[in-house]
Amino acid sequence: RSACIKALKTKTDNTVIRRYNVQTGLHDTVVWAAAAESLGKIGGEEALDAIAAAVCYATDSSWRDKALRILARIGGPEARSALIKVLETHNDSMARRNAANSLAGIGAEEEFLRAHPGRPPNETEIRMMSLKPPSPETRSAFIKVLETDNDSSVRYTAAEHLGRIGGEEAGSACIRALE
Repeated sequence: RSACIKALKTKTDNTVIRRYNVQTGLHDTVVWAAAAESLGKIGGEEALDAIAAAVCYATDSSWRDKALRILARIGGPEARSALIKVLETHNDSMARRNAANSLAGIGAEEEFLRAHPGRPPNETEIRMMSLKPPSPETRSAFIKVLETDNDSSVRYTAAEHLGRIGGEEAGSACIRALE
């Protein structure tokens, strides 16, 4: 099944993959991962919705993290909104921290591939790339998480990204967190 989903990457009917992903793919993590990867390459709002929904249902953290990276690779306002939702509401602190890193890395993978053709970046390289000017929603989400999240590693990650963003609003939030 996994090979069939992968085979659909290049020429596919989006409806077929979406229907498979919703009906059965979420119950088989190997198949789900292949479907998510295919959906990420296809792109579009429906693919984004399916991947974002799967983040909530993935029981395997490695597949959930892969879905978060796929959302960052897709990019755009819808992916940003989905990542912010995970950052602010997911019950697993590791998912929230990885959502923050994916949110900060929107577009970073494509930039890296242009600069280093043929070599995909590793997690650390994506994380360390400078943020493009963030959307107001991204900045606000990092500030909210810094001020309200109950997990110190998630707050640390938010502070780290706010430090890269810079600016008065980010600085003020970091000062408030120190008080």
